[in-house]
Amino acid sequence: MKQSYTDYFRSIDTHSPISSEFRVRTLSGALISIFTLVLTIYLIGSEYTYNLTPTFLDHVHVMPQSPDGLEVEFDITFQH
Repeated sequence: MKQSYTDYFRSIDTHSPISSEFRVRTLSGALISIFTLVLTIYLIGSEYTYNLTPTFLDHVHVMPQSPDGLEVEFDITFQH
């Protein structure tokens, strides 16, 4: 016998607070489980790419009024 889509989604329900003996799997619980899984994967992936992508900020300051000649300062910042 084939299992319907709603029965399949109900079997995914992991947010049931009752022991397995009295557990009733629901479609809303399955949707919460799927949403939680997708959100967790998205957040982990976005943090992973954010932390492994280098960000460079560079600034060059030239002070032409220096009595010793042309003075150049480099300010390079690596975030993370």
